[in-house]
Amino acid sequence: VNPVVMPPKSSVPKYTIRVALIWLVPVASILLGCFHWIPFLLAAALTPIEVPKVRARLFGNRAKKTLPCLRVPALMRLSVLWLLQVWWLILMRAGDSGEPEMVVVGEEASSDELGPLAWRPQTMSVVLPCAGEGLYALNTVRAVYESTPQGLLQEIIVVDDGTNPPLGDTFLKREEREQYGVKIIRHAETVGLIGAKKDGGDAATGDIVVFFDCHVAPQPGWYKSFVRLIGENYRRIVTPVITDLDVGSWRQRGGNNGQAKCYLTWDADFKWFSSDDPYVPILSGGLLGMSKRWWNETGGYDVQMIGWGGENLDQSLRSWLCGGEIMMAQDSFVAHMWRKAEDSRTRAHYHVKAGSAAKNR
Repeated sequence: VNPVVMPPKSSVPKYTIRVALIWLVPVASILLGCFHWIPFLLAAALTPIEVPKVRARLFGNRAKKTLPCLRVPALMRLSVLWLLQVWWLILMRAGDSGEPEMVVVGEEASSDELGPLAWRPQTMSVVLPCAGEGLYALNTVRAVYESTPQGLLQEIIVVDDGTNPPLGDTFLKREEREQYGVKIIRHAETVGLIGAKKDGGDAATGDIVVFFDCHVAPQPGWYKSFVRLIGENYRRIVTPVITDLDVGSWRQRGGNNGQAKCYLTWDADFKWFSSDDPYVPILSGGLLGMSKRWWNETGGYDVQMIGWGGENLDQSLRSWLCGGEIMMAQDSFVAHMWRKAEDSRTRAHYHVKAGSAAKNR
């Protein structure tokens, strides 16, 4: 009878191999430049359980009763560990990538001023829905152009919503359009604020799309926090502090005192309020900015809405419920002409169909 020859025992203990496999993913993540601390914590938690001497010292003879994971094969424990480790690395990696880089946004907004951003927008489109605004449209265009760095401002899109005579033939002729980088979208008949804003937003080509009313004067540096806050999260809508505009001088009056936040009421309306935190429950609707990507992903404005009113509620709820957020740019100020019955200069020169806001809501 030939004697049975037993294979030589490995000089490396099987538990050493098991520990090496536990730490395989964390070590590989360092070598590949995608380090994250959670895979290390998972490996550190499983290591003492897989080494018998350490396990006995920690749990004694009660180890199998105390640790249900020991009832399954070691290979299954390792497989679950690898799955969790790799899942966390993929999740963290996805959160840190996928956005374009910005080279320069202009001399007035250096990368040091903007701080570290998750993505860096390169360009900005400003959309101005205008209906019967006349000279105010030109004043607004000029104010936007003069307060925004030309390296950042991609275009000013004026949506002429049925103005008669057309803005392109009066206050925004070819000379003004070329001087201020204006593109005009013309509606032969007034379709309403929401339709005008939707057409402007869809046509915008900038990384960031900003919507202003056609009677505003952005203050110096207004754009900086828009770029920074939207750059931190492409799913973020940003609203400035809305101050008061003197239509006679087209200058801000009353200092930087203004408002930016609204809340939703039970009758599907909104009210202004203030708080110390930067988050905004409901937009006022007129002045805001977002990434073009988030505009596309959230579908812009509802095509069934008419006239004016209710779009701010829809846009706010849609953003929050779809994983976005709304923030106030606390150091961004935009002077706005408020319509006042006692001041004929602020009177609207367009008609809003009765019941439009109620229908939209």
